[in-house]
Amino acid sequence: MYAAHSDWIQYEIEIAREMGKPILGIKPWGNQMIPVAVSSAAREIVGWNTNSIVEAIRRNAI
Repeated sequence: MYAAHSDWIQYEIEIAREMGKPILGIKPWGNQMIPVAVSSAAREIVGWNTNSIVEAIRRNAI
């Protein structure tokens, strides 16, 4: 499902790591699956809604 974007996803993960940024995985609305690369790299995985995303950003802010 994410095969068409896997190179880009991996690139974003690598850049975030190089910059020392936390990685948050966000499950797309209505989907239960996320790419393995994201779930492996993510500090936290949240649902696709404003409250969960904002709270995760607050919890993981550096």
